[in-house]
Amino acid sequence: MAACLQAAAAGQMQCKIINSSDSDSSTSVAGKAALDARLQSFRQWLFRNARLLQSLDIAVPAAAVQAAGIPAALQQAAATQGAASLHIPAATQSSSSSSALQLQHFRGPLLTPLLRRLPGHSLTSLVIADDEAHEQTDDWEAAARVQRSLRHLTRLQRLVLVEGDGMVEDTNTNLLVPVLSHMQQLTFLDIGITRGMPQVLHHLPASLVELNISAIENGYGETDENWERPLGNFLFGQLTALTKLSLVRGVGEDLLPGDVLPASLVELRCSSVPSPEPLLHLQHLRLLAMGDTMPADGLRQLPTALMELQHVDSCYHTSLVAAEAAAGWSCLPLQSLEIFAEGDFRLPSLRHIAGLTGWRSLKLNISCPDHHVQTYVQWSSSDLAAVLGELKQLEAFELHGSGMFLPDGAPSTEHSLQIVRAAAGLSQLQSLQLAHVEFGRQAAMQLSGLSQLTQLKLVGCSLVDYDVNVLALQLTALRVLEVPYNPRFGDSVLPVIAHHLQQLSSLQKMHTGVTELGLQWLRGMQQLRKLGVCRGLASSPALAETHLDVDHYACAVCP
Repeated sequence: MAACLQAAAAGQMQCKIINSSDSDSSTSVAGKAALDARLQSFRQWLFRNARLLQSLDIAVPAAAVQAAGIPAALQQAAATQGAASLHIPAATQSSSSSSALQLQHFRGPLLTPLLRRLPGHSLTSLVIADDEAHEQTDDWEAAARVQRSLRHLTRLQRLVLVEGDGMVEDTNTNLLVPVLSHMQQLTFLDIGITRGMPQVLHHLPASLVELNISAIENGYGETDENWERPLGNFLFGQLTALTKLSLVRGVGEDLLPGDVLPASLVELRCSSVPSPEPLLHLQHLRLLAMGDTMPADGLRQLPTALMELQHVDSCYHTSLVAAEAAAGWSCLPLQSLEIFAEGDFRLPSLRHIAGLTGWRSLKLNISCPDHHVQTYVQWSSSDLAAVLGELKQLEAFELHGSGMFLPDGAPSTEHSLQIVRAAAGLSQLQSLQLAHVEFGRQAAMQLSGLSQLTQLKLVGCSLVDYDVNVLALQLTALRVLEVPYNPRFGDSVLPVIAHHLQQLSSLQKMHTGVTELGLQWLRGMQQLRKLGVCRGLASSPALAETHLDVDHYACAVCP
């Protein structure tokens, strides 16, 4: 059943219309009828309360929104209430009281009749949500219709177009960029821009302070590894107010010689920087997060040019590239490192970080690069344990070991215990995540000593109730606990979690042995805000009318 949640605050209201937890509900006859009834109820509510509505989030299919007449309802409510305001003495009217809708924040599907009815005089934040039934913008004519529906929103300060990966099938957001030139108050933009069309960049308003280019694809909705990057450079020099730039997802988002970045940048996130050249003039840059490809010689050039640099995060997709760059790490204020390991991984590059100061986060993703070829990472758990033992200042550690096979055979609790024992000695550790690492009773006892932990994620670690009980009894500072893909963990531990983890705000337990009966224990956890369960439990009566934000996951092996 769809739900509309309203919260009154200072005379204003927020409304969210969400779909059912059952993914089939919006396609079944009964589901469509229930959704339409909820939308009709919202129409009536809107007519009476339009002036109070500050934030509206429509998380249902565009087709259902159109069929229910929501766009017309927005227009009708504005006209009716606007006419009513004419009878109010002028002295008591605000400057914008001629319109009923004082909507400031809107999130919804790409639906032009709906976008046209949004109040341009008050709307400051717009998020276009990804939706299977969205309108197409894959040619100039289709894009022009969407542009016309957005042109009146000149007071926007924040725009996400399109939410998620920034570019979905039949949605070419390059074609929507020209309308942005009318939004001279825009300070935040999240959009997908294909590098093959750099000419659209001059439409970006100079008022931008933060820009996220969240997907850069080949223009056909594909991420082809063999695709050659189109000609053209990113020219952002005209954005003189820009302080934050993010180019982090998709294909072809490398920063290359010839790309122009504004000297005003304070934070830069990008997937790959093969050469230091585009960065050397960024004298105000304080945070740099980048992927692999810059060798050690390039890294050594950065400190002398980037005088204000305080924080560097790096991610390497092969251990070979990491090893080539490792000699340059000591020159940088490196705070976090992520390495995706493959079959030749021997941990040589990690030894470069043992003596670094300021180190905060380490993530190792040891996975089989090809699930069809049995090539596994060969390494020694004692090697990793030795490196961890040196990282006394580490605050976050993640190890994903799905491809981890040790020289003497398959992973065992003894090998895992060496790693856990080393992690347990890190007195500054706040966040720990282990995935596909065999767990045992001794490992649980070791981790229970990390009383300062606020986040613990144990994914597919063969946990049993005893293990989680031990952890819940001791780790009382936990705010986030995730234990998915542990089918032997069941209901008996939930009373312990409910009683001892009084600061817990997020619990994720999909694909475990927890049943509907066990969920009863969660009702009294007033501090718990987010719960992750399998789809079959999301609509449980035990969760009905609670304060929980329930995430549900569909899986063939789960009820």
